[in-house]
Amino acid sequence: DVALSVKVLPNGKILAGGYSGVNAIGSFSMIQLNSDGTLDKFFGDGGKVTTDLEGSNLAYSLLVQPDGLIILAGNANYSFFNDRCDIGVVRYNPDGSLDKTFGDAGISIATSGGWNNVACAALQADGKILVGGYSNYHTI
Repeated sequence: DVALSVKVLPNGKILAGGYSGVNAIGSFSMIQLNSDGTLDKFFGDGGKVTTDLEGSNLAYSLLVQPDGLIILAGNANYSFFNDRCDIGVVRYNPDGSLDKTFGDAGISIATSGGWNNVACAALQADGKILVGGYSNYHTI
């Protein structure tokens, strides 16, 4: 399990997002801690949330909207051998459940058929989500 982004919420709880799985490539994941460092048992499944997208996935950026909705953005469908990597954005309710009003039941995947590596994400003032990174990166 790897946490790549951390936010301290207005209520003092700590939210950490990243990825977990075999060889550190698998699922988008988050944990929420109470201010004393214990897992928040009311968030997700005992304080933990894991979301499987197609293929291997790496979440790099964690955002919290003003209304408390949580966003994880990163790579989806990662496949080094097939030279493919898509952009994945997942939105959650404050309790860690998927926000079914976003994308396809909480998950949005942008596919170009090539290599797209997410490096960061940000929220615009109008609520739109910006995702940055690089495309068409190839390793020989």
